[in-house]
Amino acid sequence: MLDGITNPTPLPLHHGGRVDDCRIAWRLHGELSSRARPILVLGGISADRRVRRGGDERADGWWEWALAAGHSLDPTVHPVLSVDWLGGAGDSTGTWRTGVDADGVPLLSVPDLADTIALVLDQLEIERLSAIVGSSFGGCVALAFAERHPARVDRLVVIGAADRPCPLAGAVRVLQRRIVMEALRRGEPDAGVRFARSLAVTTYRSEAEFHLRFGSPPSVHAGRVRFPFEAYLDHQGERFAERFPAEAFVALSRALDLHRVDPAKVRCRVTLVALEGDRVAPPRQIRELVRRLPDAELVELRTRVGHDAFLAEPEKILPVLDAALGGSEVAA
Repeated sequence: MLDGITNPTPLPLHHGGRVDDCRIAWRLHGELSSRARPILVLGGISADRRVRRGGDERADGWWEWALAAGHSLDPTVHPVLSVDWLGGAGDSTGTWRTGVDADGVPLLSVPDLADTIALVLDQLEIERLSAIVGSSFGGCVALAFAERHPARVDRLVVIGAADRPCPLAGAVRVLQRRIVMEALRRGEPDAGVRFARSLAVTTYRSEAEFHLRFGSPPSVHAGRVRFPFEAYLDHQGERFAERFPAEAFVALSRALDLHRVDPAKVRCRVTLVALEGDRVAPPRQIRELVRRLPDAELVELRTRVGHDAFLAEPEKILPVLDAALGGSEVAA
């Protein structure tokens, strides 16, 4: 495993302004060679370059099980590259003086993040990627990269993402950002991030899963009412707020809602994965996108989890990756 950070580079931003000293932190599992081009792995807004645990890290990476021996993301076969998001909570550049909105929050876009991938490839002297596997927010960045840098990727696997945001999911994210910005103005940024993340989690999991896990009656004790799902929402919000600055949450959430890709300009082979019960990127939207892409296939997965199936159900996701990138047949 190798960690690194690109040299500082001026990066013009899609909506105006620029990052004068853009640095992107990256991680590479496996070794670069002329025999196998790398695969880039991108996750959600909360994901970072730690796809798999590093040698001195105590916690597992966010997709530890996906980089499994004998499967398509085995780093001993294909080097696996990952990054920290520009403007996010990792070690990439997070703040700058230009390219911000009236509240001082970076005005990022998905094309900006796609362009940072090109900076990493340039630094590592990687001419072309074998594939990009992008889930959720990372799937949006993968589509934007293929549109903007078509000569630098052979194929995409996009899980739970489309060419534009779902309007209903976008409406929920607007409320999340308003919660965070109001908390920032009150001097309570962590509280804002906690509440916003708790609200976000209600869209990441399906109605079916909430019914199975939290369908029991509320408890009432000494006038205090406690609902079965409250502890889960509180835990998710608190854990996220411990590591994610308010400005980063707003910047990346807004970039997702600004996301637009012209499907006709995505010329490489694309495997789109729609997840049953997904309220962030509904299957209906992904079915529509597959008809508009020049070279695409659709995989629809039955899952009770919804959007977060890419994190929670390896038994569903690994066969899809193997089939798309070389391996066994899909068993949906």
